[in-house]
Amino acid sequence: LLTDIAVSAPALAQYLGLNSGVLDAVLSGEFFAPWPDQDVLQEQLSSALMSASDYETGLDVARIWTKEWHFRIGVHVLQEFITPKRASQQYAQLAEAVLAVLFEFVHAEFAKKYGYIAKSDNTILAMGSLGAGKLNSVSDLDLILIFDADANSLSDGAKSLACRQYFSRLTQAFITALTAPTAHGRLYQVDMRLRPSGRAGPVATSLTGFEAYQRTEAWVWEHLALTRARAVTG
Repeated sequence: LLTDIAVSAPALAQYLGLNSGVLDAVLSGEFFAPWPDQDVLQEQLSSALMSASDYETGLDVARIWTKEWHFRIGVHVLQEFITPKRASQQYAQLAEAVLAVLFEFVHAEFAKKYGYIAKSDNTILAMGSLGAGKLNSVSDLDLILIFDADANSLSDGAKSLACRQYFSRLTQAFITALTAPTAHGRLYQVDMRLRPSGRAGPVATSLTGFEAYQRTEAWVWEHLALTRARAVTG
């Protein structure tokens, strides 16, 4: 196996060279166990984050955990335990688990300063390849964050924020948690250009604003992009 990795998969070999501890997982029977259900993936990551001593450590824990699963998928393809098509589905399922768990982790940290917005809800729409449930090992994530709340509401934290500002800052914090390079690299690159008005639009979109945009301003290609849209949180 190690020879196959070294000869045929330079990216996997590089990861193994930097993370020799993963060999213990490779040698265990669980490394070659069937792919777990989505709720199991989320429970495992949630449990790992609970062990983190602080927020920054949690971001590193998330990176270590995710990269270990990426490595496992790559090895399974290399050894022909799964097909490339199945691997693309597993990469997408892994990303969905990370998004769901990490968003709650980021939101909890964000709320320590800004609190929560009462009677509000939010969801992350997966677009593009993630929306279609198919990623590769280096895919970025096309995302749109939509929130539903009273436009005049304020957060209940020590530093209160207006509704739109609250969700914009929360979204920025979430994007940073995914994309910021730490000692263990990035989790994912994120592309939010499919949101209403693209780069010119707010990073977080209200549900009413999203509906109005789709009815009156969206281009045909934006409607077509929605055929791949899928809610992965909320």
